[in-house]
Amino acid sequence: MFSHKLCALLDRRSLTNRDIFDCWFFMNRQTTVNQAIIEQRMGKPLADYLQDCIDTIENLPDKSLLDGLGELVNQELKTFIRNKLRFEILTLLRFYQAFPIT
Repeated sequence: MFSHKLCALLDRRSLTNRDIFDCWFFMNRQTTVNQAIIEQRMGKPLADYLQDCIDTIENLPDKSLLDGLGELVNQELKTFIRNKLRFEILTLLRFYQAFPIT
């Protein structure tokens, strides 16, 4: 499930904040990634795909991350999403890129 969610980050017509949040959720719990699924669906090595994800998320403003999520989470999570989610997911993507948990 995590591998397909990771693919959905860049596979949809537009980036959705729920995919970013869900990927953070899985990576924060050190969920294993199925490298074969990523490479088959995205047509590139896992490390290259993760770099594409990093490049895309680096350019997002922190404030926009609540769009589509704000009504689904409590105030504590809203504060986390607004202030820390982008930094944390970028850190975790870089970790998975360097040390894939497969």
